[in-house]
Amino acid sequence: MRKNLYALILFLIIIAGCAKEADLTIYNDTGQTITVKVDHIIYQMYPNSEPIVNTYYLNSFIFFGETVKVPVEYVETLYLSHKKFNVTMKPNKDRKYHVTFDRAGLQLRNISPGITIDKVQLREVDSDEWSDDLYDGYLLPEEIDTFPVPSGTFYMRIEDVYGVQYLEELIEFIAGETFIYFFDGQMVQ
Repeated sequence: MRKNLYALILFLIIIAGCAKEADLTIYNDTGQTITVKVDHIIYQMYPNSEPIVNTYYLNSFIFFGETVKVPVEYVETLYLSHKKFNVTMKPNKDRKYHVTFDRAGLQLRNISPGITIDKVQLREVDSDEWSDDLYDGYLLPEEIDTFPVPSGTFYMRIEDVYGVQYLEELIEFIAGETFIYFFDGQMVQ
């Protein structure tokens, strides 16, 4: 009977396990102030600031370990798309995530004499398909607006309110930078 009791106690000790630490570290590699939400807590991350570190204490057993899904979300900016995802944390497994820019900016300056811009579209170099309209609204003459665009090299097409298309040469958009384009209404082929 005693042997069974010792065996049961040993089995419970083995199965019980213990809590192990796991750190989730988030770095701001953008050089700008960003807002990040980690595990339902909102953080303002400044350029060159310390990273966000959340420590989780998870049970670790011999045959398996506790896992937890941590929700992470960051707010959209000109150079940063809105992202929302989960990071799976496991005992003794630290995770690191670096927030970097994932898109560029386009500052469109309408210096044309009397042409109202209705659409701005991009086309990848190796594609025949134009993107959806990137600009929501109209850009009147003498107006300036800045909006996000994907990074990469694209052909750009501008269309006025009458459906006239103005094709442009290749433009390289660099993540984290704004390309300034002066639209003068001249047809470029």
